[in-house]
Amino acid sequence: MAKKSIKRPKTLTKKADLCTPIIWITITFGIILRLYFFINNLELTQDENILATNILSRDFWGLFNPLSGLQIAPPLFLCITKILIFVNDGNYTNILLKLTPLLSSIGGVFAFLYLLRNIFINKYVIITGLILFALNPALINQAHILKPYSTDVLITILLTTYFIRYNP
Repeated sequence: MAKKSIKRPKTLTKKADLCTPIIWITITFGIILRLYFFINNLELTQDENILATNILSRDFWGLFNPLSGLQIAPPLFLCITKILIFVNDGNYTNILLKLTPLLSSIGGVFAFLYLLRNIFINKYVIITGLILFALNPALINQAHILKPYSTDVLITILLTTYFIRYNP
């Protein structure tokens, strides 16, 4: 007996559907909000200072050990942040420390749009989902906090997209 294949919706193919101005306005506005709060909140809180001390005081292999100060963060997040500081010759600023969450948050907007296009055909559903994600206050707030929340959201979206798109 032959296996029944599950029919998945085709992604949008028309150029007009892919370049909907509302989608790009939403993405732009979401990025502007993230950048605005990032620029206006560069000071580190006490919790962020403890995590920053863990990142700055350890070598790369030390980031895979338990962190001090009751901090918990995935090693991937810690290593990416450490690489950004290492590329800048070890000179760090609060901007470099908070750059990983910001870039993860901005990347999450594009990844979520890609996920929506792989699940839904109706462009109004895609636009509504994107508006809810890109303008979500909790996700915007996480973009300027030195914690792995934005990176967790991005990785979850990427893994979900992978399993929906490529897993039979």
